[in-house]
Amino acid sequence: MTALYEMDRRNGLDSAGRWRIAPVNQLGTHVTIENVDLNDDNGHPVRLHNVPRAWLLKIPDTDARSTDPATAHTAAALQTDSVKRASHRLVLTTLHRFGPMTDHALAAQMTRELGRHIGHDNAGKRRLELKRMGYVEPTGDKGITPSGAEALTWRISDAGKRELANWATPTHHPHRAAS
Repeated sequence: MTALYEMDRRNGLDSAGRWRIAPVNQLGTHVTIENVDLNDDNGHPVRLHNVPRAWLLKIPDTDARSTDPATAHTAAALQTDSVKRASHRLVLTTLHRFGPMTDHALAAQMTRELGRHIGHDNAGKRRLELKRMGYVEPTGDKGITPSGAEALTWRISDAGKRELANWATPTHHPHRAAS
C-alpha cells in the first residue's frame, strides 16, 4: 500500500485531503505530491511541487483502501485491536451458533445479537481478516443477498473452532503466540 500523508497545518498552507508522494521527484528534502481525493479539470490528481518533506505527516496504515474517502480512514483508525478482537469473536460465535452464511446474513445476525446495526461491509471485513488467519473458510455454496445477487457462504473452520474454545480460557490472549 502506498504511504499516505496529510499536510501539517502549521505550515500556513491549507491543503486538505490525503496526499501521496508522486512517482516523480521522490528524492531530496522537497517532493512533488498528489492529492488522492481531488482531481483537476482534466481528471488528473492535483499536484503540488517542491513541497518540503517536513510538511508531510504520515497517516497511519489502516484497513481502509487508498481509494476510500477520508471518513473510511478515520473509522478504520478507530478500530483498535481490542475492538477487532471483540468483532472477530462475534463473527466466529455467530458462525458457530448459526452455521454457514453470507456476509449479509452474518451482518443481520450480528445486528440481532448486538441490538445495533452492523453493515455487511463491516461484517465482511472482519470475516476476511478471520479467513486470512485460517479461522473462516468458504463452504463452496452460494447464498442470495437482499438485492438478489449470489454471494459466497462462509463457515467457521476447525482452527476457528479451536480459537473460539481458547477464547473461553481466561488466560488466553487471542492472536498472540504462546511463550
